[in-house]
Amino acid sequence: MLWNGPVFGQGASVAHIMQNGLGIRPHTGLMENKFMRGIAGTMQMQKIKATPFISYTQLSATLNDKEETPFITSINYSGLHRTPTELKNRNALKQLNYGVNLEYQQKGLKLGTTLLATHFDIPLKLNTRTYNQYRFEGNHLQNIGFNYQYGLYNLLVFGETAHSIASGWANNHGIIAALGKKFSGSIHYRNYSTDYHSFLAQSFQSQSNLSNERGWHTSLVFHPNRKIEWMNSFDFVEFPEQRYRVLKASNSFQARSQISFLWYKKGHLRFRYQYKYSEENFPADFKEQSRLAQVVQQQARIIFQFKLNPSIQIGNQIEAKQYHKSIIGKYYGFQVFQDIMWNKPKWKVAGNFRVLYFNTDGFESRVFSYERDVLYSFSFPSYYREGLRFYINKKIKPIKGFDIWMRYAITNYFHISEISSGLNKIEGNKKSDIRLQIRYSW
Repeated sequence: MLWNGPVFGQGASVAHIMQNGLGIRPHTGLMENKFMRGIAGTMQMQKIKATPFISYTQLSATLNDKEETPFITSINYSGLHRTPTELKNRNALKQLNYGVNLEYQQKGLKLGTTLLATHFDIPLKLNTRTYNQYRFEGNHLQNIGFNYQYGLYNLLVFGETAHSIASGWANNHGIIAALGKKFSGSIHYRNYSTDYHSFLAQSFQSQSNLSNERGWHTSLVFHPNRKIEWMNSFDFVEFPEQRYRVLKASNSFQARSQISFLWYKKGHLRFRYQYKYSEENFPADFKEQSRLAQVVQQQARIIFQFKLNPSIQIGNQIEAKQYHKSIIGKYYGFQVFQDIMWNKPKWKVAGNFRVLYFNTDGFESRVFSYERDVLYSFSFPSYYREGLRFYINKKIKPIKGFDIWMRYAITNYFHISEISSGLNKIEGNKKSDIRLQIRYSW
C-alpha cells in the first residue's frame, strides 16, 4: 500500500519476496516522483509505535482542458523534462498525502496498520483506454492496510492486506524457511484485484501497476557447502482482465535456475537459465482477436567476477536470448562484455570500465545489462540491432569533503545512418552521453 524503498524483481533467491519497512528514512534513492516531501515523526509508547506523516508534492501530468471540467489523463513518472510538451506538463498536478502507521511489536511478533489519504487538486481520469478501464478516477482516495510478521526458529511468516476504500483489495502473503543446513525455501501468494488503487504502492508483482494480478511464487535454494549454491524459482500468474497488448484474460509462467561457484571474498562464477511463457495479442495485420498468441522467451547467462588484487577486479558476462511468438517466428539476441574495476584509496581514485558487443534480430529479442554510474544513479539500458557499447566511470577525491564523479558512455551501431526519431533523432550511428557530479559533505 505504501512503499518508497527498493523493490527487487523475481529473482531466484529466497528472501526477495519480502519487503521489510525500516521506518522513516531520508529519500536518497533514484526515484524522482513516488516519494514523500513533508513532515513525519515516530512516537513510541511501550510496545506500540505511532508514525503520523503528511506530504505535499507536484507531479508532471497531462491535462485535458478542452472539456467543461478539466481532468488529468496521465501522470509522467519518468522524471524527464526534455521537450516543450514535457516542460508544459511539469508540476501540473498537486498531490497531498497524509496518514498514520501504527505498529505493535513483541518478541517475534509484529502487527501493524496504516491509514493513507491521497488528494489531487485536479480530478484524474486515467481509464481512457479499454485495457485500463479499472484505473482510478476522481481526486480523493483513501487506503487502509493491515500487515503482520511472525518469526519462530527458522520460520518467518509475513503478509499484508490492503483496501482502497470503495474499490478493490490487495493481498500479499508469504513464508520463508530454513530447511535444515543445506536447504532454504519460500512460498508467496499475491492477489491484486483489478480495481485496487494506490499511488504509492510497490510490492512483489509482474506488472508496473499493482492490480489485475494473482499468482503463486516459490523458491528453493540448495547450498551443500560454502562454495556451491543452486537457486531455483517458479512463478505462475493469472491476469483476470485485459491489459496492455492483451485483449482478454491471460496467464504467465516463469522458471529460473542459477548455480553459483563462490570464492570467499574474491569472486564468483554463475550460470543462469530462465524460461518465460506468456500470452499477448497477435499483430494487428493478422486481424486475429478470438485467441491470444503464445510467447516463449528463453535466456541463458554466464557471469564471472574475480578480484585480482585488493585494487583491481574484473567481470565478464555472456548472454544469449531466444524470443518465439506464435506464427511470427523466432528472434535471437546476444551480448558479451568485459568489465574492469579499480579502487586506490591511497590515491583517492576509483572507477570502472566496460566494453560490450551486442547483436539482436530485433526489438523483441533486445538484451539488457546493468551499468555502474555516478552516485545515486544507475543505468539499465537495452540494446538491439548490432553494435559496440563503451563506458568509463571515474571517481576522484581531490581534497577532504569533495567527491567528483565523471562518466562517459558511447554506443556505436553498425549498418545504420540515423538513430531514433522526432526530437530524439540523431544523424549518424553513434549515441553518447556524459555526466559530471560534484558533492561537498561535512
